[in-house]
Amino acid sequence: MATARFRLSRWSAVVTPLLVLTLLLPPAELWTQVAPAARSDARAVSGLGAEAQGFLVDYADDLRRGDASAVAARYDPAGTYELRAGRSMLTTHEALGTRYATDWQPPARFEWRDLAYEVVSPEAVVVSGTFAWYRARDAAPGIQSYVALLRRPSAGSGLKIRLEAEAGRPPIPWLLLGIGAVVLVALGLGAGWLIGRRGARPVVGSAGGLTPVR
Repeated sequence: MATARFRLSRWSAVVTPLLVLTLLLPPAELWTQVAPAARSDARAVSGLGAEAQGFLVDYADDLRRGDASAVAARYDPAGTYELRAGRSMLTTHEALGTRYATDWQPPARFEWRDLAYEVVSPEAVVVSGTFAWYRARDAAPGIQSYVALLRRPSAGSGLKIRLEAEAGRPPIPWLLLGIGAVVLVALGLGAGWLIGRRGARPVVGSAGGLTPVR
């Protein structure tokens, strides 16, 4: 009997946790429904980041070609929130199309820099970074910071720009650089003249030591 009780308790230690896990876990048919959906969402999120990268590459190509209609088509049909020059506005798709068709000037050169992608949902991704906009091919570029929210306006559609924020500084004109260089040289020459003048003073002896002649 002692041996039988020992065997029973030993098997109980193994079987009891398994029974508890069996009661807690959902039925097998639920696993077949939930797990594939979770894997599908993960693939969608991963694919969205790659799609956003391709979107920005094609966007840059549209800008370089000066294709105003293609650029305008990249914005959300429901409108786009714009943050530019200290202003925030919701611009309709029609207004953006008119702006690009009539008032827009394409860059001589354009390039994205340091772009980062943050997938915030299976249908949306935030892009941040900077870009260089060249008004003339050999001129210094204007560097702008850039943030955009790309989303799918409807199921199965491509990404569109729902929010776009740009801010930056214009290139420093060469004239200002030249003036700054002249000022620095003048300050250096003046400082050198003062140091040389003070160092060239003769000295005479006195009871208290050497005293410069004034």
